[in-house]
Amino acid sequence: MFSGTIETDGPATVGYEFGPIDSSTVGRTKTFTAAGRKFVSRVRIVRGKPGEPVDGAMTLTAWAPGGPPVSATASYSLTCG
Repeated sequence: MFSGTIETDGPATVGYEFGPIDSSTVGRTKTFTAAGRKFVSRVRIVRGKPGEPVDGAMTLTAWAPGGPPVSATASYSLTCG
């Protein structure tokens, strides 16, 4: 599971998505009634051969109406069982 936190400085409906973002991305939303933080997550199946490492990265991008998108990327490395 990939997870992150979205923070606002006031009431807003914030769109967000994990992974590549393009013009066709609809995303999900979180509604904030006041300033604060909310936890978001996404389950993603990562496949590989048993015993071999799998490396990658996941990006969380968030956007609010009238504002620019903001994103953060984290790398991961795991060994398939």
